[in-house]
Amino acid sequence: TMQDDTQRLLKRIGAWEKWGVIGWGPHGNESILHASGYAQSHTTQSNSKIVNWYTPERERMVEAFYAADYSNPFFGFKLTNLTESFVPPPDGKLIKHHDRIYSRNDWDAAPVVVEKYKLIFFTIPKVGATKWKQAFRRMMGYQDWKEIGDKGLPHDPSTNGLKYLYDFPIEEAEKMITSPEWTRAIFVRSPKDRFLSVFYHMSRNRKQVDQRCCPHKPGCSSNLRTMTGFLELMETCYSTHWAPVSERMEEKYWPYINFFGTVENAEEDSEKLLKRIGAWDLVGKDGWGDGKERIFARDSHSFEAVLDSLSMYNPTVDKMLDEYYKVDYENKFFDFPSKKVFAMEQQ
Repeated sequence: TMQDDTQRLLKRIGAWEKWGVIGWGPHGNESILHASGYAQSHTTQSNSKIVNWYTPERERMVEAFYAADYSNPFFGFKLTNLTESFVPPPDGKLIKHHDRIYSRNDWDAAPVVVEKYKLIFFTIPKVGATKWKQAFRRMMGYQDWKEIGDKGLPHDPSTNGLKYLYDFPIEEAEKMITSPEWTRAIFVRSPKDRFLSVFYHMSRNRKQVDQRCCPHKPGCSSNLRTMTGFLELMETCYSTHWAPVSERMEEKYWPYINFFGTVENAEEDSEKLLKRIGAWDLVGKDGWGDGKERIFARDSHSFEAVLDSLSMYNPTVDKMLDEYYKVDYENKFFDFPSKKVFAMEQQ
């Protein structure tokens, strides 16, 4: 009864009209009632996993642990037998509820869906993801599509206003993934350039590494003192920022991707994709940079992060990266032309 009780409380103290009716949500145009529900990310996916780990025995343990709360007359809590009544949602023929592309566990797990243009786009951190999410928000008519950082924009699914595959019933999601009428796109990047870019940004945001890899005992970000140290940490700590792209989704989905682009050729490939779906004039040909640039226009700063990190690069790191990204180099869908650092070849 969160919504009803919130409204009753604010009206009781005379604050509903001023503080409750408007000013909430990612764009400041919602009531506190709508915003409080909208911001829930449900990152644990508890309702789809509950039957696996919440057994009747565990439910009885929970009831015993919170016995004092259940018996408190001021709360009015009632015992409910979840493990007897829960029926897991049915899986699809192709998509399963636990599949990565249907998961809420990570901002870049499920792909972005732009219904108007029949586009499904699989984002990858440090592979043009920021600019693409800005473009998708621009397609949807958001005036603040250029915003970065404020309220988690453009990355946080709870505030960016984008739709993801998990927002659709599994039967409908399956049709999108398999229909020839839909474009399913992904952009990839030379693995070593991607690593150098990640190293550059993580070295300047060590708190993010601590939160991801050692949240209960911060300090593992000290591995960023050297590239070999960071690579050793990567072996034991999973993150979409640096994991092989081949792990972006289950193997069964790669044949359904019908548009592959690369960061190294982003200027041309982004134009091809946007023209293919009919969105080039709207979001691609101008409006970027100073307002007159096209999306992914080449400039002298394109590989700045990579080149800056090269001062710490050495043959040992190169060999370690060959092994870490072996699955990407051998992935037939990517067909990387070289194992060298692309930015170095452009010098």
